[in-house]
Amino acid sequence: MKEQLISFETAKLAKEKGFNIPSNKMYAIGKDKYMLTSNRVPLKNVTHAPTQSLLQKWLREEHHIDITVIINWIDGNRIYYVGLSYINSENEIDIWFSIDGTKNKSKIEYKTYEEALDVGLQEAVNTIKLD
Repeated sequence: MKEQLISFETAKLAKEKGFNIPSNKMYAIGKDKYMLTSNRVPLKNVTHAPTQSLLQKWLREEHHIDITVIINWIDGNRIYYVGLSYINSENEIDIWFSIDGTKNKSKIEYKTYEEALDVGLQEAVNTIKLD
């Protein structure tokens, strides 16, 4: 088994919100594109590419944001949903759950655990308020 790296979009957002824990992989950012590289390559415009579990731990320990991936079985197939809980700006516990933008507000389903977790990581990082 191999640890899943966070997506480029999540890495970029995490960097903007203060994530700076070194990792073995980096995203090197070029004009309108990016590539995954080793952290040993001296590049100027890079951002860390940590594993999903490392970013999830940072969010939990540094920002008190918990991410939960929920599984359901539909017609013999696993379907995943994602939610998170955190303390909002009014110092209250807030809960976010992935829903679609339609008026029926149904839960968004993901085909893999890692896909659901990456969405949760992005939403969690988005809740961080910079001072």
